[in-house]
Amino acid sequence: TRLLQEELKILAGMRHPALLALLGACVDPRAPCIVQPLCTGGSLDDRLLLTPEATARLAHLGWSAAPPPLTVAQRIRILLDASSALLYLHSSVEGGGVQIKAPTLHRNVTAANILIGAHGEGCLADPLLLHATAVGDAKQRSPSEFPAGYTDPHLSNSLEYSETTDGYGLGVVCLMCLTGTAAVDLWRQHKNIIRNPTNRAAWALAGTTAAGTGADERAAPWPEKAAVALATLAAGLAYEADEDERLPLNAAVRKLQGIARELNGEGPDSPKKDLDTAAALAAAAGSPTAPRAAAGGVFGGPPGLWGAAGAGGGLWGAAG
Repeated sequence: TRLLQEELKILAGMRHPALLALLGACVDPRAPCIVQPLCTGGSLDDRLLLTPEATARLAHLGWSAAPPPLTVAQRIRILLDASSALLYLHSSVEGGGVQIKAPTLHRNVTAANILIGAHGEGCLADPLLLHATAVGDAKQRSPSEFPAGYTDPHLSNSLEYSETTDGYGLGVVCLMCLTGTAAVDLWRQHKNIIRNPTNRAAWALAGTTAAGTGADERAAPWPEKAAVALATLAAGLAYEADEDERLPLNAAVRKLQGIARELNGEGPDSPKKDLDTAAALAAAAGSPTAPRAAAGGVFGGPPGLWGAAGAGGGLWGAAG
């Protein structure tokens, strides 16, 4: 119960709409537990992969049949919610000159730990708070403790967890949202996209979908600019060999905001929230409005590969 009380103390200080909230707890040693909201949309992992096991879990949440595939807009919204919550965790929050929340590492960023609420909102869950709490307090975690596909190569060398290793998990999840591929298979199936996400030939050679493309056709149509931007973001977060060259999390959040604005038809110059500071996070950390999916091509342009109509509807499965 001592460990439970320590976790409760940490969770009680967390306030973000996209972080799974603490509703209550029982510290009786006969039945200790934490009470948190039920996210009836299931986990992002289950919704992306829809395996028989995933379908069974979703049935327990009230789904009488397998839910429809997540759209492009829904995937971007969920990623933006979860990444904003992760940025909040990494930030120090102060009020009245007093630190309310210290910077905290999540240490367990996976698609299974991003839940989906009743209205399609993303919710970051299950941080390993009792293993490492403070950013800069680099605690060790064995690579064997991570789910398959989520082990940052940097950990294999140093075993020191950090903000960038949290970002690695988010990068893997971003690529899962783009491709619909399980984390363990991402590198094998999509290494061409990961190595050079802006190269047309990489997309043409990648993936295992019916059209021979890398993007998950179940979310079609994938706007080309959004797909390339998300692949570039994922590569920057997770697949840079040099940890120091990886994309910072606040830059990743801004890029996701840009993709959401484009999907919403707002354009790159529309007003955007500043998420660089903890003060801005504390003041404006609301769940983003669900963006609308653009139809065909590059944000309403003609369908196909980089705007050109191709056989079978081009790269993203849009009608040619």
